[in-house]
Amino acid sequence: LNDTIIAELTTAADTELKRIAEAAAKRRAEEERKRQRIAEEKQRKIKEERIKQAKIEKQRIAEEKKRQAEIAKRKAEEEKKRRAEIAKRKAEEERERVLFNSLASKTNTLVTDAKGFITTNPGTPGLLDIVTYIAGAKAALAKRNEGGLKSALSSLRATLSKEKGFSAFLALREKKHREKLAA
Repeated sequence: LNDTIIAELTTAADTELKRIAEAAAKRRAEEERKRQRIAEEKQRKIKEERIKQAKIEKQRIAEEKKRQAEIAKRKAEEEKKRRAEIAKRKAEEERERVLFNSLASKTNTLVTDAKGFITTNPGTPGLLDIVTYIAGAKAALAKRNEGGLKSALSSLRATLSKEKGFSAFLALREKKHREKLAA
């Protein structure tokens, strides 16, 4: 009887130990699966965070490129505007230069004619005025003073137009010039 009880108790103990071992193995497997799920969840969150950060960085880079493009566009427009201003200023300076040169040419011609007239007619009543306006015209030419040149040219023309023999002098000079060209 004792042997039977011992054998039954041993079997029961073995069964209980097996059950306890299986339960422990099951618990360890469950804990391992739980650890595995937690690790996978952590990895998934890390991956999502990296994706999120990559999107944020990509957006920041796109915004920076857009900002740089806007800056470049603004600089190009400013450069274009600056060049247009320079071209406009140069054109204006060229126009003024051409206008001044034209005025200077007319003035030089009139001064030459006036000098020839007073050389030919030294007793002219307006001699002093003519010489004064010639000097004023030459001074304005030397200073490249357009306003002064216009004023001197206008005054010289007005004074010479009042001189009785000036138009006849010019006609005679023109006639001699044509004959010279014809010969």
